[in-house]
Parts: sequence; structure tokens; C-alpha cells
Amino acid sequence: MENTITKRQLLFVAGRKIAQLAGKLFFAATFILMALLVFFLLQSRLAGGVPTVAGYQLYIVLSGSMSPAFETGSIVLVRQLEPALVQVNDIIAYYDPERQDTITTHRVVEILPTQPLRFVTRGDANDANDTVPVFADNLVGRVAFSLPYLGYLFSFVNTGAGILFLIIVPSLLMIASELRKLMSYVAVHESVKKGGGV
Repeated sequence: MENTITKRQLLFVAGRKIAQLAGKLFFAATFILMALLVFFLLQSRLAGGVPTVAGYQLYIVLSGSMSPAFETGSIVLVRQLEPALVQVNDIIAYYDPERQDTITTHRVVEILPTQPLRFVTRGDANDANDTVPVFADNLVGRVAFSLPYLGYLFSFVNTGAGILFLIIVPSLLMIASELRKLMSYVAVHESVKKGGGV
């Protein structure tokens, strides 16, 4: 019977430690995510341009034309490159020839050997090639990889409600949690001093 109780106690202590570790990991992940969101938000607001990290530009996918390579709401990281380095099958980001203020990400299906170079593109989910080839001057870069659905979070954080719920409220909760821990440590220290301890 004693062994059974001891095993239960050990399991309980182990479970508590695992729960504490999971809580700390969640806290750290939340903190890192909030820091990244604040960084990207400030960068795009202050610079007035596309958020950039380690030489990659971040874009939010707004349509499903590249499904299944990446879905609506994904973030694609685009690396600039020389047009001459583009190859067939690369997914490129470019200023749309028909709407110059729009950046599109489609796959290169053919490279036209004209001067300057032009790229025939098509979305993976589309049945036909894009109607107008992309001039090399319109090239933004090649898509390096994508992060599924994270774009929804980045879009939300650019709103007033997003800043409140994803940055301000969690920050206040973390500050309150740390203050509570600090007050607890002070209370323990005071009780040890009153009790004649060190």
C-alpha cells in the first residue's frame, strides 16, 4: 500500500512539474510571438513598407490561386534575386502587369527569351496561364517558403482590436503575473525575517 501511495505521489509531482514546464513554454512562446507581432507592426508602420526579416520580405496570401502550395491566409517569405536566376517551376512574387499596385505570387511555367526577359506564370489552382507575361522589371523575388494561416493573425494585429487583444491585454496579464510572483517572494522573505531566519 505504501508503494502505491508513493507511486501516486511521484506521478502527481511529475505531473505538476510537466504542467509547470508546459506553462513556462507557453508563456515563452506567447512572449516571442507578441514580440514578433510588435516588431512587424512597428516596422511596417514606421518604414511604410513591407515587413522584412533577415533579407526576406513578408507577404500575406489573399487568394487561393496557389493552392495546394500555400493557402489563403498564409505568409510567404520572398527573397530578392536577379531575373536571370529565375527558373521554370520557381514561385515568384511580382507586380501584376495588369494592376501595378498588386503583388502576385505565381509559378513560372515558361521563360520567354526576349529582351528584357519575360516570365509566363500560372497559379497552381488555375486552369490556364496568366494572360500577360511578367517583365523582369516587375519581379520582386522568389518565394522561399510559406507559413500557413499566420497571415490571418498578422492582418488582425494591424487593427485596433488586434492591437488590444493580441498585444496590450497579454502584456498586461504578463506584467500582473510577474508582479504577483514578486509580491509572493517579498511576502516569503518578510515571513522568514520575522521568524528569525536569514
